[in-house]
Amino acid sequence: MQRVTKKDTNYNFICMAAKGKFLCKDAKVFWKAVEKGRGTHAYVPKLDKDLSHKPYIVDVDMVLTKEKYMTTAEFKTLYFDPLLVIVKKYFPKIECTVLRRPFLVKRPWKTDKSKIIWKDGFHIIFNGITVTKNVAKKIRSTFLKGGGVKQLIDVMPVIDTEELIDTKVIPIGANADYLSRRKRHGDLRVVGPRKQRT
Repeated sequence: MQRVTKKDTNYNFICMAAKGKFLCKDAKVFWKAVEKGRGTHAYVPKLDKDLSHKPYIVDVDMVLTKEKYMTTAEFKTLYFDPLLVIVKKYFPKIECTVLRRPFLVKRPWKTDKSKIIWKDGFHIIFNGITVTKNVAKKIRSTFLKGGGVKQLIDVMPVIDTEELIDTKVIPIGANADYLSRRKRHGDLRVVGPRKQRT
């Protein structure tokens, strides 16, 4: 594990707590560091912006008009299962992990600062799957136009459906996901083969 200078391009992750770039060539050393510092560190992997295929991550920002914490069963039925139907058209057998924020965040709505909203967040990480930006956009568009979203907003007080799949996170956007300590609330796992591309 080696710290490099801010100008150095030869690095493979950034540590948010240490505020620096690091190069680690040994996977075991890296994962040991992640486990040891998970309470205080957040590691952001370096991803080449010119890669045609990037890891498939769905960043779910659920913007709510009132304080309603979604149960794991509700998330599975109202969001996860309808999304999986679409993703499985590209990848019939998948493995994924769902991480979520253990609480709602109360804040002014960015579209109208006079309104207070509650925000719930999930990250769906499709393990071993890489996709092009176009495929990720197509899945997003199909999901947002589908009946699953109507079913979701009938139950949850969602005010902004566009953020149900954030466009700022890879593979659609430029931001990488990060590894950090998270309390788990009903992680969902679907087991299947790895290393698929489309």
